[in-house]
Amino acid sequence: MTNAAVLLAALPLSGALAALEIIPLPEPAPALATVGWQAGQPADEALAVVWDHPGGDIGAHLRLGQDAEGLRVVLRVRDAEQANVHAGKYLWRGDAVYLHLDGRGDGWPEKRKAADDLTIIAGWGSAGPEARVSEHGDPARVGDAPRLLQGIVRDEAGATTTYRLTVPWGLLGSAPGLSARLAVAVNVAHKDAQGKDTWWGSRGELNQMALEAPPAGAPVAAPGLVQVLQPVQAQCAVPPGQGGVLEAVLGGTRREVALGGPGWQRFALRLLPDEIVAGAERLELRVRDGEMVRWQTTQSYSSLALLESRLAGHVARLRRAEPDAKSVVAWHLDNLGAVLAQVAGQRPFHAGRPEWAALYAETLDQLQQRLPAEAVELARHVRTGVPLVGAFVSGADDTLQFYGLQLPYAWDPQQAYPLTVYLHGSGSPYVVGGLSVIFDNRGQDTLFRYEDIDPAAVPPLHRGFVLSPWARGNSRYVGAAGQDVFQAMSEVEGRFRIDSDRRYLTGFSMGSGGAGRLAMYRPDLWAGLNLAAGFGPGFDSSRSDLRENLRALPIQLWCGMDDTRFYPPAQKLFAEMHKAGFQVEACFAPTVPHTYPYPEYNRMVGALMQHRRDPRPRQFSFRTDDSAFPGRNGIDMRLSSGGQGASASFTCSIDGAVVRIDSEGCDGLRLDCTRLGLVEQPEVTVLWNGKEAHRGKPGVITIPERFELRRTSFDLR
Repeated sequence: MTNAAVLLAALPLSGALAALEIIPLPEPAPALATVGWQAGQPADEALAVVWDHPGGDIGAHLRLGQDAEGLRVVLRVRDAEQANVHAGKYLWRGDAVYLHLDGRGDGWPEKRKAADDLTIIAGWGSAGPEARVSEHGDPARVGDAPRLLQGIVRDEAGATTTYRLTVPWGLLGSAPGLSARLAVAVNVAHKDAQGKDTWWGSRGELNQMALEAPPAGAPVAAPGLVQVLQPVQAQCAVPPGQGGVLEAVLGGTRREVALGGPGWQRFALRLLPDEIVAGAERLELRVRDGEMVRWQTTQSYSSLALLESRLAGHVARLRRAEPDAKSVVAWHLDNLGAVLAQVAGQRPFHAGRPEWAALYAETLDQLQQRLPAEAVELARHVRTGVPLVGAFVSGADDTLQFYGLQLPYAWDPQQAYPLTVYLHGSGSPYVVGGLSVIFDNRGQDTLFRYEDIDPAAVPPLHRGFVLSPWARGNSRYVGAAGQDVFQAMSEVEGRFRIDSDRRYLTGFSMGSGGAGRLAMYRPDLWAGLNLAAGFGPGFDSSRSDLRENLRALPIQLWCGMDDTRFYPPAQKLFAEMHKAGFQVEACFAPTVPHTYPYPEYNRMVGALMQHRRDPRPRQFSFRTDDSAFPGRNGIDMRLSSGGQGASASFTCSIDGAVVRIDSEGCDGLRLDCTRLGLVEQPEVTVLWNGKEAHRGKPGVITIPERFELRRTSFDLR
């Protein structure tokens, strides 16, 4: 082999391409000069000042160097106080530094963020020194963060904190010889004595560092980033003096280009992801001189089509391994396969949305890892809480919708269990984002755990079913999305044994507003209500016009005291409801930001599970502004003006076989004597607004004549 180097990296492109092309590239532009920037300095040289805070109390000095492994970073922050009580994905809430890296400098000078850009967060938090790749970048690279940090040293006497990191070339998708420069920006986050956040630096303030080309005799290989965006570009660079041809092979497609010249020769190898299929996912590169191969390497690439086909085949194999077509396992796999097929069908319509493609690739990979290799063992789901996937065709618009369902620990199909409905907060707007949460709940702290459960200490949430409807993503649980929640409940209660007097409605953030809304419209379904970190203007959990519907419900309000948006309205709501005599309790957690930690949720739901629903109260009231929710506990109204936005209300008292109803805004009633507990009475009398409106045998009573009502909560009772 000769001393040739081929450097690879993936880059999304656009335009009509052949299956595989080799295109010569011009010499890369030199790095732009930046005042105070010392490009290419070894890591042990003096610091180069990148920027200083004008006040002089806070400053940051950065030095960068390069070697065969990657980029060496030493960042020294001058800060009289350094404190961070957070860890993990909340590390950014305390004192921390942000390092933004544009590995190829392709975002310069427009300062736009490309799919391959990287943000690293480092800090000394409650778990000690750590570094993370920000979840707001490429989620597939989050796991690379732990090996980046070489150390954090705090010098109290000098009031400085020094961060040392090594960023591998493969993580940057760059390397000397391939790219002439990279761009860097730095932020410092600092919380002052009053707890106020202060930031210095900007993501847009990119400085440029020149990358030195390696000696011609030193081979260098930089692994390429595996991208699934359409299309893909791999770049390669061949040192001076190399003759022969560069040959590229992908599956059955072969291309070559002649080599020769005094300087570095750079090429783009363009690939169409649709050509990256099983058996043709490895790009082979060779420097060939006649029949002799002087240098060769391979680079594996992926595509959404390849990931889809692998996962679909895996799910199909698992389904064939399940002999009982009516089993819970078969039901789960059939639902999962249907949802995956739906998402695959949407892929052509998401062209040009790299964030969707990245999330889809991550989700497909998640599922491939989460699913067992040979067969689905139901006992594992029961033992660990790994959720199942349920699906149904929506009664609202005939679309396929889905939900996650966690089985009770040591589930016995003959036993009736409580049902906790969890409404998620806002997140990804895409269907694939909802599917991702079922299998990896990094974005929803509250939901689902995947570890073995201690049989001597089964958490409250695992003592019953937990249902989490997708409900069309960021829908706020309005309209068809609210109907999805009830339909998912109906589907679950039709397949599994549920104790209908132990249903609990819970929600976090956006889901808190949704839970408040659905509880107000159907207060008769629930034994308790838990609202977390979603209050104030725009959240139905705080609306007052329908609040009286919740009078008989046990209600919990929860919020972190560092949740600056929702903590004040949570306090206000608790004060109002407590003063009005509602069955409400509040838990406000110190130092907790906008999240709902799993232990807190478990504890709150455990307390809520002490309550049971009264399915046949003798006195109750109801108000509605939506004809889709016309009543409760077996009494429905026909709204005088009809439709959404109309307002109607009633109060009801039952004494023996006499039902007294006083109403406003309705011109008709329907009573279900079974739900009212009157079916055993020989005769039922209905007094409506002080007048006798019916006397006769119990059954379904309509006043004044037979009429139809539209309901969106199915046959739930």
